[in-house]
Amino acid sequence: MMKIKIRILFQILFISFIIFQSLIFCKREKIGFSEPTFIYDGYPLNVPQEKDVLYFSVLPYKNSLELAYDFDPLVKHLSEKTQRRIIFKPLDQYYKIHLLLEKNKLHLAMIDPYVYVSRNVSNDYIFSVKPVFKNVQKNKSLLVARNDNPVKSIFEIKANQEKIVLSFDNPDSTFGYIIPLRILKNLDIDPEKFKDIAFSSNFENTIQGILSGNFDLGWVDVLAFEKFKITAIGLKVLYESEEFEHYPIIIQKDLPPELQQKLIDAFLNLNENQHKEILQSIHPQLIGFRKTSESEFKNL
Repeated sequence: MMKIKIRILFQILFISFIIFQSLIFCKREKIGFSEPTFIYDGYPLNVPQEKDVLYFSVLPYKNSLELAYDFDPLVKHLSEKTQRRIIFKPLDQYYKIHLLLEKNKLHLAMIDPYVYVSRNVSNDYIFSVKPVFKNVQKNKSLLVARNDNPVKSIFEIKANQEKIVLSFDNPDSTFGYIIPLRILKNLDIDPEKFKDIAFSSNFENTIQGILSGNFDLGWVDVLAFEKFKITAIGLKVLYESEEFEHYPIIIQKDLPPELQQKLIDAFLNLNENQHKEILQSIHPQLIGFRKTSESEFKNL
């Protein structure tokens, strides 16, 4: 019996010692439960980069993990053609791509060109190529609703505005917020008078919210609409903006000229006959890429 008591006492003293040492360590290192060592909102902005690796990212117009999956065939194609390892950085917020570009942590990226140009994010990149889509020559902002929504056009909104839940995608989005806000202002429609305003974070979330009944109306771009217009009960367009160019690919100027050219050629050589799986993984109507320049993206 005495031996058991001594053993229990020893275990208590040992555990107390461990706890005491842990507290000293936490105090010395200034860590604790209230100060997480991994800040999720910073990822992947503060991740160390590997040498001889090219980093590629895309504006998160849909779920970031889905984007990584969709662009994986393209990344493998570019790696093969350039003989360089390329890593795709998935992003969950629009602003993060601008921060990465400001810090020159991306070697190539697909961007929202109008936000990029207006913010003068970085002069260290060149506009190289832009995607070409079958039957979708230009991009637009579209106000969409479910097919069974009784509203037939944007001009009917005012009568029942206080009953309508409207979705934008992101405050940094040209087609999902900047242009739509300008359209509403020009039509004398006050966004504050809607029943509710939602920010879905990307176009596909907006469409899912509309189809599921969480949103009455939402602003998306043409590419998202074309992909989902006949899904479930289907979507209809209540208003469309003027036309703009599609999202381009920019490349870091500091890359060797021969590597820049290899990347550009790798994009330009993609075609729907030989590379259908690569292209359609990104979008069902993507058929290739063509050369572009910054001058195409200054008129917003």
